[in-house]
Amino acid sequence: MKIRFTRSGGFAGIRLALTLDSSELSPKDRQAVEQLVREADFYRLPSSSLSPPAQPDTFQYQISIEGEGRSHQVRVGGQGAPESLRPLLERLEEIARARALSQKQPRRGVGPGGKKPGAARNARRRGKA
Repeated sequence: MKIRFTRSGGFAGIRLALTLDSSELSPKDRQAVEQLVREADFYRLPSSSLSPPAQPDTFQYQISIEGEGRSHQVRVGGQGAPESLRPLLERLEEIARARALSQKQPRRGVGPGGKKPGAARNARRRGKA
């Protein structure tokens, strides 16, 4: 089963994305995700249930799943997500966050010891070194 998940919007507008093949997951996690897909009756959900947000800065979700000889895509607003879909959204968000943390790169512009590259050279130029 191939899954593409995107969460966008929110107060800060930070996008969270995940692309995975369920075979990459541990057997326990794979079974759990596949069970959540079945419980959500994912392939029968409407493609889009985006309504005007009841609150500003709500999340928007997009999930595409290919598997079992079929594919389907769903777009929902956080407030309007069907109850049956919420556990799947939560689990995919957890996986996406865990992967984002494990792949996090050091902050751009910061060198070893937390100093910006060229900081010593700049200090010498100002006569502070």
